[in-house]
Amino acid sequence: MVVAYVSARDNFEQRGKNDTKEFATNWRMPVELAYAPVPRRLSLRGEAWVMPIVAAGIAAFIMADGFSLYREWISENQVFDTLLAHGVEANAKIMRKWIEQRPDTCWYYVSYSLQANGRTFSPSKSVDWSAYRQLREGQMAPVVYLSSDPSINRLTVEPPPVKPWVALFFPLICGGLLSLFILPIRRQWLVVSTGKATAGVVTGSRRVEGFGLSTIYEFRDRAGVKRVGKTTVRSNDAPRIGATVTILFDPENPRRNVLYPAPLVCLAT
Repeated sequence: MVVAYVSARDNFEQRGKNDTKEFATNWRMPVELAYAPVPRRLSLRGEAWVMPIVAAGIAAFIMADGFSLYREWISENQVFDTLLAHGVEANAKIMRKWIEQRPDTCWYYVSYSLQANGRTFSPSKSVDWSAYRQLREGQMAPVVYLSSDPSINRLTVEPPPVKPWVALFFPLICGGLLSLFILPIRRQWLVVSTGKATAGVVTGSRRVEGFGLSTIYEFRDRAGVKRVGKTTVRSNDAPRIGATVTILFDPENPRRNVLYPAPLVCLAT
């Protein structure tokens, strides 16, 4: 998430006038909040429905890719363990090495010629950069092959394959991705459902690429302590700096607060 500065606090010469006790004089609690019974009945806004669906789609893609890699890593480790236990050492001639450019990375390839059991085997395979830079065309490089099936072989300069347990990180990534999309909805739902309404003043905003403006505001909690909060809203819905706004906050934990109307949840009609 890229955050770029748009406008800072406007050197409020009349900062005292932005104190809640003073700007509350031109604030009125929205009628729908004043008469709605607590806990308030809520519904999700349109974008809040889209976010979990998009997150679930991305998570499903990551899990499918992770499962495919998991199966590949199991197979590679089985071959590696078999060659380690029963492999025969030999030398193979490096016939060719080349690089394939992809939009986001480079792939390194080598082909070599192996003489085994009276036959010639000419595999081509991708290798990592550390193995690629050690090999030269025309040189003899050590390999290990399975005597019962020399087509199963590997260059000894290749590092061991990735352990399958690394695939456990894929569910963690998916869980984190879902939390990134769902937790803001849950947080706003709880605050709008039972939060206390008060006056606030907008003190700044920061652009959040792809999401809108992170609106920064000040308000006073039930004990009169000044608090600072922020809520990301669409650029068209962002109040101007210095505007008096409605803030909903959790009286037990004022750090949980949201600009009203909240961008992800609304009162049920």
